Amino acid sequence: MVTKLMEEANQEAGHKGWCDTELGTNAQTRAEKTGDVETLNAQIESLTASISKLANDIATLGKEVASLDAAMATAVKERTDEKSKNSATVKDAQEAQTALAQALTVLKEFFAKAGEATSFVQQQAPYQGMQAENGGVTAMLEVIASDFARLESETNAAEATGQKAFDNFMMTRRSASPRSQREASTRRRRCRIRTRP
Repeated sequence: MVTKLMEEANQEAGHKGWCDTELGTNAQTRAEKTGDVETLNAQIESLTASISKLANDIATLGKEVASLDAAMATAVKERTDEKSKNSATVKDAQEAQTALAQALTVLKEFFAKAGEATSFVQQQAPYQGMQAENGGVTAMLEVIASDFARLESETNAAEATGQKAFDNFMMTRRSASPRSQREASTRRRRCRIRTRP
C-alpha cells in the first residue's frame, strides 16, 4: 500500500508539474495576448484619429472644390457680360464713326456748294457757314469722331486685358481644382484602406 501511495504521490506530483507548466504557459500567453490587445487598441485609436482627420480634410477639400467651381462660374458669367458690353460699345463706336464721317462729308459738300452758289450771286467770299467761330460744326464733329475712335481703341485694349486676366484666373483655378480633387480622392482611399478588416 505504501508503494501504491508512493505511485499516487508521484502521479500527483507529475500532474502538479504538468499543471504548473500549463499555468505558466497560460500566464505567458495571456500576457502576450494582453500586450497584443493593447497594441491593437492603440492602433485602433491612432487609425480612428487618422480617419477622422482625413474625413475633415476631405470635407475641407470638398468645400474648396465647390468654392473654386462657384468662383469659376461667377468669373465666366462676369467675363461673358463684360465681353458683351465691350462688343456693344465697339459696335456703337464704329457705327458712330461711320455716321460722323458721312455727316462730315455731307456738310463739307454742302458748304462747298453753298459757297459756290453765293459767290456767283454776290461776288464775295464763298459761304462757309460759321466755321471760323470755335472751329465750327465740322471741327466739332471731327473731335467727336476722334473721341469715338479713342473709345473703340480703349475698349478693345480693355477687352484684351480682361480676356487675358480671365484666362489666367481660369488656368489657375483649373489647376487648383484637380489638385484638391486628387487630394480628396487619395484621402478617401486611405480611409477605406484603414477601415478594412
